[in-house]
Amino acid sequence: MRGYSQNQLVADSGVVGGVEVRIPLTSNVETLQLLPFFDIGTVWNNRDRNPDPQTLASLGLGLKWQPFNGLILRADYGVPLIGISDGGSSLQNNGFNFLVRYQPF
Repeated sequence: MRGYSQNQLVADSGVVGGVEVRIPLTSNVETLQLLPFFDIGTVWNNRDRNPDPQTLASLGLGLKWQPFNGLILRADYGVPLIGISDGGSSLQNNGFNFLVRYQPF
């Protein structure tokens, strides 16, 4: 979930969802996009009588660049809406997520 460390919560089961709006910044709709988003998710353990679900939510902004067909570069910054114990001081723990994806076919 954007805004949190990738392994912030670990559990047996969970559900996650989000809303993302893609705003084109160039005449070519796919080339450069601004991405405001909201993410929310809940996890729980199946073995416990009282599963004690834990929920995370974040709000943020991303930038997606597709310089040519098949290559996607993306950077997101998410702000946690639900506080949890500090996981460290890496870029991901500070809300940043990066993605490089190449799909040649």
